[in-house]
Amino acid sequence: MHILRAGARQTRGQTIESLGMAVALSAGVRSPGRSIRSRNGGGIMRTIPTSPWALLLAGGDGRRLKPLTRQIAGDPRPKQFCAILDGETLLDRTRRRAELLTRGDQHVVVVSREHEPYYTGLATQLAPDRLVVQPRNAGTAPGILYPLLRIR
Repeated sequence: MHILRAGARQTRGQTIESLGMAVALSAGVRSPGRSIRSRNGGGIMRTIPTSPWALLLAGGDGRRLKPLTRQIAGDPRPKQFCAILDGETLLDRTRRRAELLTRGDQHVVVVSREHEPYYTGLATQLAPDRLVVQPRNAGTAPGILYPLLRIR
């Protein structure tokens, strides 16, 4: 699984996998071409093919850049929903990078309910089970664990 944070910093020369915004987790999900082993009832091992998923964290409040995003957008929207570069939001750019790693139907985007005015367009682009709305921004760990319960 790749966890992508919209608006994460990137330095020149880094590959997608080394970015700090793409973190490989062992959650029963592996890269294509690999498999995990599990025991069935008889104690015999069998191989289960899996596909990678991308978890895009977009529930943060963007406090550090709030003055800049207010100047650009005219409202207090978080940075991931602000079109800072080339008219494209940081979340849209992150989604595009995630498509280099995983299939688009295996992306889960995590947002906070309080940011609803800014992600309504996104809600029409994603399948309902691919947009996870947290009741509130509770930090990174809950932002990861809460949507993991939806990935099967």
